[in-house]
Amino acid sequence: MLEYKNASEEFAPQITKLVQETIASVYPKYYPKEVVDFFAGLHCEDAVRKDIRNGNIRMLLVEGCLAGTGSRESDHITRVYVSPSFQGKGYGTYIIKKLEEEIFSDYGRIYLDASLPACHLYETLGYKTSHHDKWEVENGVILVYEVMEKIRPEDIGQERPKKVLEEQSDSGKTEIFAADVRDEALINRLTQVWRKSVKATHLFLSDEEVEQIAVYVPEALKEIPHLLVAAAPDGFPAAFMGIGGSKLEMLFILPEQRGKGLGSRMLRYGIRRYGIDEVCVNEQNPQAIGFYEHEGFRVYKRTETDEQGNPYPLLYMKLAQQTGNREI
Repeated sequence: MLEYKNASEEFAPQITKLVQETIASVYPKYYPKEVVDFFAGLHCEDAVRKDIRNGNIRMLLVEGCLAGTGSRESDHITRVYVSPSFQGKGYGTYIIKKLEEEIFSDYGRIYLDASLPACHLYETLGYKTSHHDKWEVENGVILVYEVMEKIRPEDIGQERPKKVLEEQSDSGKTEIFAADVRDEALINRLTQVWRKSVKATHLFLSDEEVEQIAVYVPEALKEIPHLLVAAAPDGFPAAFMGIGGSKLEMLFILPEQRGKGLGSRMLRYGIRRYGIDEVCVNEQNPQAIGFYEHEGFRVYKRTETDEQGNPYPLLYMKLAQQTGNREI
């Protein structure tokens, strides 16, 4: 008899043991020791307990025995492991299908970071490689992995915003979309978000300077490769984030939406989904510097002027390599 349910914290040791045994028995066939150790540390008992408390972990019992486990965070599958003694019986596929049912009820796409042992299975289930990413582990060893995605079947071929995150707060629900279609109305609204955000945070700029810069914002919004927009409960944009390559080019939030964790959630999603590892901030914006430092970024370069030669020093920041920032 199969029983698939949410994991409770009393099962944390068993789930951790299952994951660690699977890593130890399978991963050495594909990876050097440093990478195997990285995965083991990534899925330690503390991480498992944290995910259970957040309601992210499911477990599959077969005749009362723990056979496998799966985890999700918003639209992201973060962990699927089947005990070596239960492998080859379709239980991994069963867990993935169950996670898909959950995610597709709220999102149009599923994302995951695929390890080498799992890539073939995900391909057979309809996942496509979006891009490759890398992570440096011990002794300079580089882990390269595939970022894969699967579109909800009924959404294939449809042009509509793709919800990637959903936030619930006392003021209501905030939904975050990938803005692939950027019409004039959206660009105008985002420019207003930019203007209000800059006036609240870039206090070193005069109103005249803000308006001079605002002229270039619409074109930048149209050209940025990846644009994510957070819609407030009233349907209007509350924040947006622009990403080019692995660099966060823009993250602006309405003043009244700040302090609610929205910026952190968007940034962490960008780190996980797009591999963000770099950002540039004005030295005269201490709130932004503190925010990015809190999220794990560290200054590696300073310039006396901005990129247009204006007397506003810039700080270039890189994401510190912390295994806790990612799940593979």
